[in-house]
Amino acid sequence: MYTSFYKLDKTPFAFAPSPECFYANTELCESLRTLRRVIFRGEGPALIVGPNGTGKSTICELLVEHFRKSHQIVHFRSANFATGRDIIEQFLLSLGGTVVQQTTAELRTAIVGRVCNIVENPEPILLVVDEAHRMPPEIIRELQSLQNIVHQGNSRICIILAGTLKIEELLTDPILESFNQRIAHRCYVAAASRMETTALINEQLVQAGRSVSEIFTRGALRRIYEFTQGVPRIINLLADRCLIIGLQREIQIIEEHDVELAWADLQQLPPPKPVATEEESTTTDNSAEPSATVEFGMLSDV
Repeated sequence: MYTSFYKLDKTPFAFAPSPECFYANTELCESLRTLRRVIFRGEGPALIVGPNGTGKSTICELLVEHFRKSHQIVHFRSANFATGRDIIEQFLLSLGGTVVQQTTAELRTAIVGRVCNIVENPEPILLVVDEAHRMPPEIIRELQSLQNIVHQGNSRICIILAGTLKIEELLTDPILESFNQRIAHRCYVAAASRMETTALINEQLVQAGRSVSEIFTRGALRRIYEFTQGVPRIINLLADRCLIIGLQREIQIIEEHDVELAWADLQQLPPPKPVATEEESTTTDNSAEPSATVEFGMLSDV
């Protein structure tokens, strides 16, 4: 839409989790290295924890791509399971099994048979469950039974759960004490700082053939951070909307007011008034009657 106007090779900002648009600071990179080691060595289950929109799903996609050649991948992008049997059935189907009228115990037995058949399934299994905070403890307990499948001293299934901080609360349930004790790593994801917000935007623009300094002023970048509070999902939405607004207004450089217009458009708010120039502000009629409208201040000031 705006790519030719801003001389971009492609649309820079992703609307869905994309490994190509992932940005990590030094601390998160170190945590991800540990997470990869845990999966590679089969050390135990691991968690990816953070607020909504901070990149947990993108990390899941990164892990799936990284281990696709060395592991058999089972990736549940949304943990919409009503019962423990539901997740067992879906897991078995993902492994190529069939579900007819077996009891839950028979389904578990079928899974063990497939997972431990090294001839037909030589690769270990990486099970990634996104939105895991939606699952009740009873369903997570079913995952614990999968984690317990061992062949010749090696765990055959590595489980990664991604979710909000609520997942930590769920794991305090007494029935999950054993599972909680076995967690080998917790990867915490947080919102970006102001500098990291600029770096995130720049990284995506560079991949599209431009740089952040060529399109956004410092003031605009500051406003983007203030509006988004460093949440990557919202940063991408707002930065994209800024370029749409810039195209509509035919401006090559995005400034603070353009960001405010884009934010108002995203939030379906009335567009903000442009900031008055110094000349306009000095021409105010001081003899005019005071307004009866109080726009700011406490009720006690009225």
